Amino acid sequence: MSRTLLQVFGGVFSLLNKIFLSQTERSDGSKRRRFRIWSWIVLLISLPSWIVIFGIERNWIAVAVQIGGAPAMVLGLVIAVRGAGEQPKWLDLFALTATITGLGCSIYDFGWMIRWIQIFELIFATTFLIGTYTLAKQKLTGYLWSMLMNT
Repeated sequence: MSRTLLQVFGGVFSLLNKIFLSQTERSDGSKRRRFRIWSWIVLLISLPSWIVIFGIERNWIAVAVQIGGAPAMVLGLVIAVRGAGEQPKWLDLFALTATITGLGCSIYDFGWMIRWIQIFELIFATTFLIGTYTLAKQKLTGYLWSMLMNT
């Protein structure tokens, strides 16, 4: 599969995630729950393509960040299906640990901050992982973290 095809695939499903999250906040009841479930499903579908793309480019920081965010994405799906407070404690702990580990791997891979771009990469890694985890926990601050990441 070509890199361009992977980017289109990952991009379409990432965009669908944003659309479904937007609809989640504009809906209520069962529609809200359905949009939340679909937002996590499509984000998880997009994940392998981004991991492959970043791996091909040898961007190990981005690979670590994407893999570190995966458990939080699964946690978000489980909470969307079961309801808040109904998720297994081990999954919550695993997602939090993976978030911290992904950030730690990113910091380790950075080594010394010798270029300005590394500061932006660290900010991206931090905001992506914290944003994904807080969105999974259905906290509105997750949107702020994601907005900062996208900025």
